[in-house]
Amino acid sequence: MGKARKLTEAECEVLRENPAVKEARPNRFSLTFEFREGLYEYWFDHGQSPQTVRDYLADHGFDVLLFLIQSNSVLTIPII
Repeated sequence: MGKARKLTEAECEVLRENPAVKEARPNRFSLTFEFREGLYEYWFDHGQSPQTVRDYLADHGFDVLLFLIQSNSVLTIPII
């Protein structure tokens, strides 16, 4: 698996403005329980794939390109 890059302070500020984000630091961020619960329900109901997660994040104001990690030539999103 690839190594996650650190977020810039500007990226952390953008994340902090999203109501679904509980905390944002350069090395990690966490989402509210309510958002994670909704994400899980959406993922379970709409197909259990990385694209489903990307769609849900994008629908809730996240720039999904921010979370991509290169891993063996496959782009993945870590679920936190």
